[in-house]
Amino acid sequence: MSFLYKILEKSGLYVATAANVAPGQRVPAEVTITKTRVVSIRELSGGETLTVSGPKGFQATPEDVYAAAKIEAPPHGMTAERFRELASRPAYRDMTAENRQKALLAELGAAGVPSEEVVSDAVKKDQALDAYERFLTQRLAESKKELAERREKLKAEIAAAEAAERKTEADFEAWKKAKQAREKELAEALAPLMADGKISLGE
Repeated sequence: MSFLYKILEKSGLYVATAANVAPGQRVPAEVTITKTRVVSIRELSGGETLTVSGPKGFQATPEDVYAAAKIEAPPHGMTAERFRELASRPAYRDMTAENRQKALLAELGAAGVPSEEVVSDAVKKDQALDAYERFLTQRLAESKKELAERREKLKAEIAAAEAAERKTEADFEAWKKAKQAREKELAEALAPLMADGKISLGE
């Protein structure tokens, strides 16, 4: 989450008031920030350590993860994704970083959206993704262990099958030798009675 810390450090979690910007009024290039507030990551995230899991496993989308973590959009609808779209508008693109920040904060203030709630939405989603990654990491380790055990079991079964095949072939060769020996005895038994013995002597 280092990138989120950088965002928080850079923005200072400024909260612009609507005193300087009326609803529907165009955001000026320079805005006076009249109020600031420092909020901890723990407060923004709710102070909980998330444990997120879900039925979709490795196919889960970020939206699936957010749903599993029960992250709901704020009442004003200004999610981190919507704020990213707002900040990407051409009107803000050529501003300096400071003026861009002030203008965006002023627009949030005009809409009655506290900036920390936007940051909180991003922090919660990032933590949910981190928690789900931990879940998948554990699941991957368990899967690898299970597959390794299955491979060893299959190797043992293959070795046993190969040994059984070799024994079967050896038993067959031993039976053939015993057959040949018995056929030879039978041929010898008929030799005094028949000029041309009728006993086949197999190889």
